[in-house]
Amino acid sequence: RDWLVPVQDSVKLQEAIRSAQPGDSILLANGEWRDLDIKLEASGSAKKPITLRSATPGGVIIAGQSTLRTAGRHLIVRDLVFRNGQPLDGAVIVTRIANRWTENLRLTNIVIDGFSNTDRRMEDHWVAIHGRNIRVDHSHFEGKQNVGAMFVVVRAKGWPLDNRVHIDHNYFGPRPLLGSNGGETIRIGTSDESLSNSLSVVEDNIFERCDGEVEIVSIKSGGNIVRRNLFLRSQGALVLRHGNGNLVEANVFLGHGLPNTG
Repeated sequence: RDWLVPVQDSVKLQEAIRSAQPGDSILLANGEWRDLDIKLEASGSAKKPITLRSATPGGVIIAGQSTLRTAGRHLIVRDLVFRNGQPLDGAVIVTRIANRWTENLRLTNIVIDGFSNTDRRMEDHWVAIHGRNIRVDHSHFEGKQNVGAMFVVVRAKGWPLDNRVHIDHNYFGPRPLLGSNGGETIRIGTSDESLSNSLSVVEDNIFERCDGEVEIVSIKSGGNIVRRNLFLRSQGALVLRHGNGNLVEANVFLGHGLPNTG
């Protein structure tokens, strides 16, 4: 089936998710949705994914203490704006629910704008990727004020390590200097599983005034590609911390006279 399922509140939203079938599109009514804990756990198919989106692009503002969690296969989330709030539980978007991860997911046309914990010392992430075959594209992230990497690909024993995450055509905007570790814009892996290959790609993105710390993109795994990205007025670098067989090419750094760029 290919149903359009409009929902007006959080109760109807979770009912629609529980009954979703391959090909369904769940449409959030335009307006402000506050204090949401969305659990999108469902499985579509390659030809008929299950989609969660706003009724019209940019028409849904998710505010307050809110988080979107996903698990399952062949999902699409698009056209949502997170603004005037902070993460409910450690991340704005996280692709796991308990011990279940996500595969074959696309996050597209997403905006996360200033969705920061009011305590600058509290660590969280904006996007935490668990699983494999996930694309994040044509989205806009800016204004993270507190500690914690903005975008992380999480790699742990017992979970998929060949992540194949594709991060492309996104805008990563201004972030203030934190003065300590933990202010990365993108981190792929940690030292624990750094000798295995993530096989992820970061390409065709813009990083503007990403000043959180000296590492803007931090690679801690193998087999990744980082190419054709523009780093504009950003006080930091693209850093290969751990891992083997990574390819870095055709990235452009325009420091415009600022210190510590490139």
